[in-house]
Amino acid sequence: QPYAVFHFTQSQIPITPGKYGIRYASKKEARDQFVNSFYSIPGILGDLAESVEKISQSPFPVMITGETGTGKELIALLLYIRSALDTNPLIIIDCRQLTDKGWAYLTNHYSSPLNDSRNTIYFHSIDALGPEKSRQLLSCILDTNLHRRNRLIFSCVSKRDAVLPPEGQEIVKQLSCLTVCV
Repeated sequence: QPYAVFHFTQSQIPITPGKYGIRYASKKEARDQFVNSFYSIPGILGDLAESVEKISQSPFPVMITGETGTGKELIALLLYIRSALDTNPLIIIDCRQLTDKGWAYLTNHYSSPLNDSRNTIYFHSIDALGPEKSRQLLSCILDTNLHRRNRLIFSCVSKRDAVLPPEGQEIVKQLSCLTVCV
């Protein structure tokens, strides 16, 4: 007999979710967000569960692709929760919300999360940066060995059975990313 399950939690709406589209999350916050999602239902990940488990133990950068609304951020949270760097913060950079000021902070400020080490950095919707900023970011990652000092996770919107946008393809190629298609 089919059942429907609903889970309600009360939360306060944050005034500013993060500075310039950049926010930090602890393992507890990431786990809570994942547990309160549809992906936490046993068996819902199907064949993807084994891939995510293997990839979460790898130090290589990861590219998560899928259509809009498929839960790419939730897969990134799961990769972080199950990784060896889960005691360090998860830094979420939402490329859709990055303003010029946020971009300058990210690429030129001494306290930028790109100057840290041993963290997990998740670039949400990397395709929203556009070609110019995407090239700049890739150059910054390669020049500073960011991908060797931190665990990098990227997500990119792609249509079902379609190739990645050029920005996503270049990141996968240059950083030898493992890929997860949601």
